[in-house]
Amino acid sequence: MKKVVGENNVSTDEAELKAQSDSFFSTHHPPDPLKQKPKALVYPSSTEEVAELVKIAHEYRVPVIATSGFTSLEGQAMHTRGPNSIAISFANMHKILKIHPEDLDMTVEAGTSWQDIDQYLLSNDDTSHLMFGPDPGMGACIAGMVSTSASGTNAYKYGTHERKCRQLDGGFGRWNYYQNQATASQNQCRLRHHQALYWSRGHTRNHH
Repeated sequence: MKKVVGENNVSTDEAELKAQSDSFFSTHHPPDPLKQKPKALVYPSSTEEVAELVKIAHEYRVPVIATSGFTSLEGQAMHTRGPNSIAISFANMHKILKIHPEDLDMTVEAGTSWQDIDQYLLSNDDTSHLMFGPDPGMGACIAGMVSTSASGTNAYKYGTHERKCRQLDGGFGRWNYYQNQATASQNQCRLRHHQALYWSRGHTRNHH
């Protein structure tokens, strides 16, 4: 994994590992925090690196938990297979890559927060009339929002987060968004693995 992301992007620091196994917001905490923590923390910087890390974990049957904003309430960050698991953090993947205002469409990386997206839209003349509909917990990022379909109270008016996603990159590291509701034909054409990621509640993040 060090060959994939570089030695400086793999950490075994005890404080960092402990921080990866629990969060302030969660209502569920590790029953055995001394054991239920990752063996290492890895910081990829691209979709391709994420894909390579998952391949390595799959080859050696190492469980993986991916993390972004740490705002989930249901204990998704718990390393139930620790200390033999690893954590993949999307902290280095927070870029807004493309935006097409005329199509109500934008491409962002997994570690981008919904607040950063909203701020970006407001601060540009071409997009100041637009908004990102979902409003989950403060600090929530796209990766976690995909995993839990976190949508916030705005879902009542603008629809759930799941309805906003058009495409997921194969490495699970970058997500493509649009703001208007999907048509029936778009819903029918969605890939099954796209649907499986939503409401996974973390289950698809554990590779055994």
